[in-house]
Amino acid sequence: MSITPLDLQTLFLKMANVGKEQATIQKSVENQQKREANQLIKEENNRDHSVNRVDEDKATEKINDKSNNQQQDRPKGEKKETDEDPEETKKYFTDPNRGHNIDISG
Repeated sequence: MSITPLDLQTLFLKMANVGKEQATIQKSVENQQKREANQLIKEENNRDHSVNRVDEDKATEKINDKSNNQQQDRPKGEKKETDEDPEETKKYFTDPNRGHNIDISG
């Protein structure tokens, strides 16, 4: 199928319109990016110049010494769960000097 002179005339007329549409689309994208950038700048400035209320950490108000509370809650004859069993300590040898001496002789 060949291109006739009439087809060329209609194509040339439409090319001007296509160019204008492409330029409009490209400018709209640029304008949208500029608007979003300006909006982000405004929000950042508002955050910088405003005083924000900080929610207080409720957990810090409830600090308790767990070891003291556990000792008070137990009956006197009951053994503490975290106490090591004497048989467990006999299984392993611990060096009393380990961790206290620094070897600088390299």
